[in-house]
Amino acid sequence: MAEVLESLCGRWRGSGVGSYPTVPEFSYAEELDFATDGRPFLHLSQVTRRRDGTPLHVEQGYLRTPSDKRVELVIAQPTGVVEVLEGIYGGSGDSLLIDATSTLVGLTSSAKAVGATRRRFELTGDLLHVEFWMSASGYHDERHLESWLRRGDDTT
Repeated sequence: MAEVLESLCGRWRGSGVGSYPTVPEFSYAEELDFATDGRPFLHLSQVTRRRDGTPLHVEQGYLRTPSDKRVELVIAQPTGVVEVLEGIYGGSGDSLLIDATSTLVGLTSSAKAVGATRRRFELTGDLLHVEFWMSASGYHDERHLESWLRRGDDTT
């Protein structure tokens, strides 16, 4: 695993804003954990909640770097969606940019029809900016979620 990715390790907390052409804008609290056990990948775990604490979404996945500047993510959601994303990463020290687009979106028979996804993580100092786009419900490449997280901070 590239050393620069280790800068993501830890628990990140903060808030975000979501929207899509089919849903009204909403705000949420997010917690995102990155961890390593020494093998060449990071485990990621994400949980979002409404401001009143009601659960919204959860997902689990893995992030790995198969070659220099290339990144792969595999993410599973309990809603029946599995994403396989590939892209690029770069950075040094406390600066990192990951930009990955789906090469495959797998769906169970009861899952909402998601055609494609894109994820972007930008670390600058102690701030992690996360963005998520998707193609679904007849719309293409629409930003759905955007959050700003700090390592270990409260979600308020």
